[in-house]
Amino acid sequence: MVLLNNYAPALGEQQIVFQFNDQQLIASLFNCVNNRLVHETTTIYILGQHEIVGGMLINRMRVEKLISDFITEQKGESAAISFVFDQPLVAQEIVYRPDKDVQKYIKQKWQAHHCQAHYLFSWEHEFCFYVCAIAQPVLFCYLLLASGRPLQTVTTRYASMLQVYKNQQGSSLSQSQLAVTMRANNLTMPIDYAKLATTITLAQVSDAPLIGPAVGALL
Repeated sequence: MVLLNNYAPALGEQQIVFQFNDQQLIASLFNCVNNRLVHETTTIYILGQHEIVGGMLINRMRVEKLISDFITEQKGESAAISFVFDQPLVAQEIVYRPDKDVQKYIKQKWQAHHCQAHYLFSWEHEFCFYVCAIAQPVLFCYLLLASGRPLQTVTTRYASMLQVYKNQQGSSLSQSQLAVTMRANNLTMPIDYAKLATTITLAQVSDAPLIGPAVGALL
């Protein structure tokens, strides 16, 4: 589940993932080679000049420079760029509905927001969704940080956790198993973090646009 997903990288293409919060800008570089996503490096930039406050981008030029510096240092000018957001920049909630039509709920609650809903599982005759929303003007300000570079994916940290967990469990993971696991873990996923900083095997190359940002968000 992503807020935006524009294209899949070619095999062997670099991916750079930027994660934003009020205190840090976290930048990670990956290579996709032979159906494997290889983590190359991660740099953490401390934001001590009120660059981002409450998720709002206050000093865009400073953040943009940090992004450009990382790309230049890693020779990643042709890399696909992904952004990962978390609260308070994005609003997130788990919603139970009596049917799978969650769009009416979204339109009523999240007007003037860019919003996505992802179906998780059914439980006791209700359908569970993960919903995330971001104000359109705020999203536009962050998208400008790409400065014309190919922006591949915009996602959230929670969606990243879900994507990584599904990747680690493989095709054997059923919706009923996901439901039991999430409910037993306070609607989160028990991820094996020890495996994230090395190499991730992809079920298929087209998974790279999702797994790259997901791993980058959780390193």
